[in-house]
Amino acid sequence: MARNALTEQPHGSSEKDEYALPTIWTMADLQTAEPPHIDWIIPGILPAGLTVLAGAPKLGKSFLVLNLAYSCAIGGMALDHAPAPQITVLYLALEDPPYRLRHRLDQMEAKETPHLLLSTEWPRGEKSRIQLHQVLLKHPDIRFVIIDTLARVRERDRPSTTSLYDADYGDIERLKKVADDEGIPILVVTHTRKADASDFLDQVSGSTGLTGAADTILLMRRARNARSALLEITGRDVEEAAYALEFDPDHGRWSLRGSADLLQPTLARQEIINYLREHPEPQKAGSIEEAIGKTKQNTGNLLRDMVKEGVICKPQHGCYCLP
Repeated sequence: MARNALTEQPHGSSEKDEYALPTIWTMADLQTAEPPHIDWIIPGILPAGLTVLAGAPKLGKSFLVLNLAYSCAIGGMALDHAPAPQITVLYLALEDPPYRLRHRLDQMEAKETPHLLLSTEWPRGEKSRIQLHQVLLKHPDIRFVIIDTLARVRERDRPSTTSLYDADYGDIERLKKVADDEGIPILVVTHTRKADASDFLDQVSGSTGLTGAADTILLMRRARNARSALLEITGRDVEEAAYALEFDPDHGRWSLRGSADLLQPTLARQEIINYLREHPEPQKAGSIEEAIGKTKQNTGNLLRDMVKEGVICKPQHGCYCLP
């Protein structure tokens, strides 16, 4: 029989040997490959695989992912938008002490369920992957994992020669391997840069290694003091889209309200108000345009409408302030 150069291992080697070859697939093999146990948490938005949710600090991301976790644990409506699969969820709330987590659940009026598992501590680096595998082995009913935040499970001690790209890619690839091996969605929360960028992927904190390794990227943007937020989506298995979110602060709940087309001007208006509140002296239109990241024409139209409505004042030509 002819030797198979693709699959034969060197003499005396084993699967754990450093010379063991990776699995080689034929097209027929791929036809019979087992699909993930869950295709979507939210159809068109949150698929299986590794998803990164990015947003500025204190924006409401933790409430958003806790809403998702609880909806799945009880089989309710995810973000009041679509039925969630009733599954067991592991939520790693690594920036919150237990009392704050309990307070948020009380605010959400969450009823006790055995399908929501929570932890406020977890190891870093490779140990985080090993422990996650061990927990999933012990609790095979866990079909969705949320890690809040990435910074709390990142490797700290790296060789000085490791580039930022390699470090970011490695941190995400480590978690993605668990998602792929187990066939489950893993949602990882992280932060955005301070500066705006024309491509929303460039707003995710870190290098392109982070966004390149993930399957799906969700970017959440919300003007301070606003109840509405923008959720932008891109990824390997999703179509690029943008949705409007609305927050109920009394009950700590986010709702997905549909397309974000009508939300963009509202967010920009709030950003203008916030900027003028932080800068009491009359500000030039160019400074406002740069601060909110809009085109000159769009900024000019917004400023003109807001002056007509009495929301802002125009004390001198080309300059604006709050009343």
